[in-house]
Amino acid sequence: NICDFIEPLEVANFHKDWDDIGELEQHADTFALSAFKNLQAAADEIVGFLGMEEHNNTKTVPAKSKQHTVLLVGRICTEPAAKLLVKAKVFYSTDNVVTLEFTIRGGDENIRLFLTQELVS
Repeated sequence: NICDFIEPLEVANFHKDWDDIGELEQHADTFALSAFKNLQAAADEIVGFLGMEEHNNTKTVPAKSKQHTVLLVGRICTEPAAKLLVKAKVFYSTDNVVTLEFTIRGGDENIRLFLTQELVS
């Protein structure tokens, strides 16, 4: 499991760390998650799969939301260990399918690509 290789990590200011890492160390992609009936189920699966620390109680999707962003932080067990930050925006597409906009920062490019691909495979 991917979560076996990621240590949850608490940060004081997610958005500052996000900005400090910057877009040069980022991978983003969007996926339809047709297997999920609602945003909360998708958010729970993403958090469980990655095993990262949710920031600011963002795992919980407010009732009747049409979109929600989960903020996650973890450290992948590599040498050297790398801090990873994730913005996982779940929303309903125009055809009412649960969709994920997944953005990850930190680590090296291969780690970011691998985690993105494994999440939706």
